[in-house]
Amino acid sequence: MEYVLLALAVVALCSHVMAGTSVWRAMRRAPRPARGSAWPRVSVLKPLRGLDDQLEQNLESYFELDYPRFDIVFCAADASDPALAVARRVKARHPDVSCRIVVGEVSAGLNPKVKVLAHATPFTRGELILVSDSNVRVRPSYLRESVNAMEDPEVAVVSNLVAGVDERSLGATLENLQLNGFIAPAICMGMMLRALPCVVGKSMLIRRTDLDAIGGWEVLADVLAEDYVLGRKLARRKRRAIICPHVVETVNEHWNLGRFLERHDRWLKMRWRINAAALVYELVANVTLWTLSWVMCAGPTPAVLTGAAALLAGRIGIEAFESRLLRRGRRMAWFRFALVPVRDLVLALLWAHARISRTVRWRQGTTFVLGPESALILPEAARSPARVPEPEPATLAPAGSIPAVARSGPPARPPIDRLAPPGPESISSQPHR
Repeated sequence: MEYVLLALAVVALCSHVMAGTSVWRAMRRAPRPARGSAWPRVSVLKPLRGLDDQLEQNLESYFELDYPRFDIVFCAADASDPALAVARRVKARHPDVSCRIVVGEVSAGLNPKVKVLAHATPFTRGELILVSDSNVRVRPSYLRESVNAMEDPEVAVVSNLVAGVDERSLGATLENLQLNGFIAPAICMGMMLRALPCVVGKSMLIRRTDLDAIGGWEVLADVLAEDYVLGRKLARRKRRAIICPHVVETVNEHWNLGRFLERHDRWLKMRWRINAAALVYELVANVTLWTLSWVMCAGPTPAVLTGAAALLAGRIGIEAFESRLLRRGRRMAWFRFALVPVRDLVLALLWAHARISRTVRWRQGTTFVLGPESALILPEAARSPARVPEPEPATLAPAGSIPAVARSGPPARPPIDRLAPPGPESISSQPHR
């Protein structure tokens, strides 16, 4: 048994060597050459909820984009959301950028982010729509490189690699270690192996025509993994989703441990419902789990302890290498990498819990039960004898492919919120830059 556990630890480490190699390859990819056609207009949708870490700097980075034709729409469900005051302050500093603020959400659905997006999308004007979370910070070339990746007419959606930055607390450190040491490398490995690319909800650039073809945001309003379901629907229409190697930063600075645990408890339960095979890989790739199991089975002899130290040092070293590449040389403090084994063990426990529980907490403590394809079900509905509908048949598209139910027409334009009346408050009178 001890040799089986040792073999699992070595295999897990080798998988991370491959992932680290894929990150290195992705970071060396040169940006695509400039477009041969005119730049399409892009509408940037920024859903807001609460005061994220460094929110003002994050929003400011979108006003500094080096792109000729874009507008920004800040959207929030509640007029009293404190993020709106920050958005207005940033907007006032950039009168040359077309920007509006929309407040409200559609009534149908359980996913609060999607409900806000569905309400705000009719106020956008671009042929391309970029959805980017409020804790994401970008460089000026971000939009040009993302739009360049969409020059192929078969591409429906472009996502970006994500790197966690600016950690100060324990929870933020664990989150950024997971983003930089597992999630982003797994995406890069999928790119290297030419597997079906995933859609990353932190940054999604989608053609308006493709969004309309699948039925709009409304068809995603009752699922937790809206980005995954979006990609599946596009795949069924033989449309492609690709990853642009331009890295965007997600700022996680002052997370507490509870927030990290709740987030990954939710994510692991979600992934059990959408891609169980990938979740099995997450357990197989847990170097710390298999190394410590080997030590416990073989006994703590000097040779075993030396081997265990080498395995853990290798895991930490690979993660430090990946983090430095993704953060473009901005190093994480060395002592924070000592938490890699702690994170691995915590996630192993959450992995086991996710296998036996479907209940998740989300958005200020709201409780849901997860159904097929990450469907959100209210607890009282889950307790009823009514049968949960099965997901539509899954057809795995070939590598590079990615949906749509034709709808009768565009959604009715919602009334403009009192916080975003027509005129200077909603759309700047200055031309786009």
